[in-house]
Amino acid sequence: MSVQSIPIQGVPEISCDLSELQGRIEAQKNEPFVIKGLAHDWPVVKADQSPDTAISYLERFASARPVTSLRLQSGEADSIGYSPDFTGFNFERDRRPFSTLLSELRQIVQGPPSVDGLYLGSTNIDHWLPGFREENSYDLLEDWKPLASLWLGTRSLVAAHFDFPSNLACVVFGKRRFTLFPPEAISNLYVGPLDRTPAGQPISLARTDRADDPRFPRFKDALDSAKQALLQPGDAIYIPSLWWHEIESLSSLNGLINFWWRSNDAHFGAPLAALQHLTLALRSIPEAERQRWRPIIEHYIFGADDTVMSHIPQHARGILDHPNEEEALRFRAYLSAQLNPGSGKV
Repeated sequence: MSVQSIPIQGVPEISCDLSELQGRIEAQKNEPFVIKGLAHDWPVVKADQSPDTAISYLERFASARPVTSLRLQSGEADSIGYSPDFTGFNFERDRRPFSTLLSELRQIVQGPPSVDGLYLGSTNIDHWLPGFREENSYDLLEDWKPLASLWLGTRSLVAAHFDFPSNLACVVFGKRRFTLFPPEAISNLYVGPLDRTPAGQPISLARTDRADDPRFPRFKDALDSAKQALLQPGDAIYIPSLWWHEIESLSSLNGLINFWWRSNDAHFGAPLAALQHLTLALRSIPEAERQRWRPIIEHYIFGADDTVMSHIPQHARGILDHPNEEEALRFRAYLSAQLNPGSGKV
């Protein structure tokens, strides 16, 4: 993969040790930053960085639980996305025991470069690598109850996408290039389908290494606001919630551990699902009528508390006022019945 020639500003680097990590994230939670060498003391980083040794280290913890991975066809092994006609994707999903996947990955890495690629995304460490987190972890993040995941595979490019949780990503072997875009760059990213995605999140159809693609002329405007960082083993990057990020895995074997945490409790649900349904419900109505929904949406989602709900008795505010888990689950059951009439009564 060649890197595009348009210059991109770097992601700011900060100096920080583990005792300062949570405070620095809280202080700069809306802007990304890189911490060089933050995870350099992890055993997985300190070990011999050869692919065989790295896989052997993971095999110490690997369970036999089945895991889903993506097989990237030879010739397409640098990208994860759609087929040329958008009728499918440019990869196939496989499911097999995690320990078996590691053995296959070793064979691929040691084989000729023309073989297919392999990509394993967002694999819960505690489920598939029990004991790994005790040796390689950030205890000071535990206040946020993060989900720790492994990302593993051969050379690949993951198109720009956003996540709702905040993200601290640590490279443990190989090299990765991160290109980040602020949330407001969305109109210049040429985002693909909202409801049929390669891995759950909408992705940009444009790529930084093909910035001159005539199909995406506004993408150069997105690059004006982009930030980029090249991470080595032990380096970490903080990606705020909703920042778009494209990730290139540049080595024959690449491994990354990330920690995700969200700003509200899980019982409030997934904002992307709400966006998808809002799109389904409103995008098809006439433009003039749709515009009349704009002040309603702005009122309820972005309005101040004193205008949205202060005039309602507290006990009657319902979903306007941060319902507890029981209340949220009851409302979601009600909403499910509204979305699927005839499926049952609540």
